[in-house]
Amino acid sequence: MYFKGRFPVNQFLGRAYLCQGQLHAPHSTDNLEEFERFVKFFMKAIDFATHDRRYSFLIYNASVLYWQHVRPFLKPGFRYCLIPSLSQIVTALNQIEEQDNEWRAELMINLLECFLDASRLEEAKEFSSTAAVFIKENVPEKYSQIFSLMVMHIFFHCTTLSVFFFCPPPNHCISKVYICITYFSNIRIKRTNIQHSRGVIIMKQSSQGKLEIAFVFFRGIIEQSCLTMFLKRRMK
Repeated sequence: MYFKGRFPVNQFLGRAYLCQGQLHAPHSTDNLEEFERFVKFFMKAIDFATHDRRYSFLIYNASVLYWQHVRPFLKPGFRYCLIPSLSQIVTALNQIEEQDNEWRAELMINLLECFLDASRLEEAKEFSSTAAVFIKENVPEKYSQIFSLMVMHIFFHCTTLSVFFFCPPPNHCISKVYICITYFSNIRIKRTNIQHSRGVIIMKQSSQGKLEIAFVFFRGIIEQSCLTMFLKRRMK
């Protein structure tokens, strides 16, 4: 009824979009058309709010409601459906510099999972580098989550791997590194080697035989500069 008459262009328009979207909230993954209607109205609310700083709170509200309703899609094989809408939400929260960094980090980690589930590896690689920096600086207690996701992705998709250790990883990451290495590759490394090592460099060989750097772990940070120095020493 609200949209049939002349309505004021204020916060209540954004709220109306959210209400309309919730009428189409998905209860399962069976009806993608209903899910798309749900997303359409939520994205309208977010787009409306991004054009006026007074309504920034609607973006946060929309992100929370969105996350409550997309639970059915948070399983393998369906996460890809969330990529367009979740990407827009993460971008909108970044634009308004939302102060709830923990919430932003949670959505970033889940968006990375969506990229990986959809095998959109280049986008996952690009997004993870930005997300990792944000999480490391603002929500360090969640860094181990995105770290483990990136490492698992590397071992799952690589063919020939080489692993080098050079600087001790934090204790809370040791088990994750160990599990990823022993489970996702043919490389068998003793847990003590990780505990007493000085870090992790993982390299893969592509199908064309080209050596590519997949990941560098250095005191909890992805360090490109350390990797460059390491390679120069090895190539001499």
